[in-house]
Amino acid sequence: MEHQATGRGFAGMQLGQDLFGRRRFRIGLVLACAVVYLLLKFLPGLDDLRRHAGLFPVSLHTVAESFSIIVSVMVFAVSWHAYRPERPGNFIILACGFLAAALLDFTHMVSYQGMPDFITEASPQKAISFWLAARVISASALLLVAFLPWRAFADPSWRYAWLAGTLGLVGAVYALQFFAPALWPVFFVPGQGLTGIKLAIEALVVLVMVVVMLRLLASRAINPPYDVDGMLVASALWILSELCLMSYENVNDAFSLVGHVYKVLAYLFIYRLVFVASVREPYERLAVEMAQKQAAELQVEALAFHDPLTGLANKALLRQRVGAY
Repeated sequence: MEHQATGRGFAGMQLGQDLFGRRRFRIGLVLACAVVYLLLKFLPGLDDLRRHAGLFPVSLHTVAESFSIIVSVMVFAVSWHAYRPERPGNFIILACGFLAAALLDFTHMVSYQGMPDFITEASPQKAISFWLAARVISASALLLVAFLPWRAFADPSWRYAWLAGTLGLVGAVYALQFFAPALWPVFFVPGQGLTGIKLAIEALVVLVMVVVMLRLLASRAINPPYDVDGMLVASALWILSELCLMSYENVNDAFSLVGHVYKVLAYLFIYRLVFVASVREPYERLAVEMAQKQAAELQVEALAFHDPLTGLANKALLRQRVGAY
């Protein structure tokens, strides 16, 4: 019993030793991000900072988006390659959602104003179209993950169906934007800023993430097989990111910069959740099981060569020692 408790303590210590797994850090991070947003949004005297068009140049945007794309690809790769038929299919849904986000964020990045033309001319309208598509698809994936029962697919081959559907959906977005851009609503007007339809879609994503958070809070009581608190933090940061990106007046200002930073932080928490559930926890469980097995073997050996009441050596140990000489 003592060794089992030690094993459980070892696993808990391993899970909580990284910075992103510490409760105080998580709470402090969300509060700090919320305070920054509120100050930037409402504090008088920051108009020049809010509207400064040089805070988020193309080079910095490229770095931020490249990092988020890499994290999205890692979420997909870890979830996909760690899949086993007995694992919940929710991880595959999450993986496909972030694969779509990676592909669409890449075209968003290369479509930003100031980037070379990619098939069609780069512009804020084109970049925002890909951005919104990525946000809607990935938020929808999180909604499914939060509400679907955490159980394995009835048929393991369903993961290929999810992958094919994801790639088909991304391909449809590409086709519409590259070859029929007039079918998209106008999201940005130079000199005026964001349009109502863009703000409405961002508000819808915020609403979806609020629903996800409420579902996650309710799920804490049933102890699902993933880091619920980590997902809550990611959802809160996601909401703050969307609120920032509903507030910018030009695509290079402070709100755009802060919104992208919050997005990257949210993605990092999603990656940590996937990595812990798919890679770290199985190895830690194996380490605990090996330690428990070793303790059981030592206990059997102790019972075989010592009296269970007094703890003194018995005849079997004496015969073994005499036989050794």
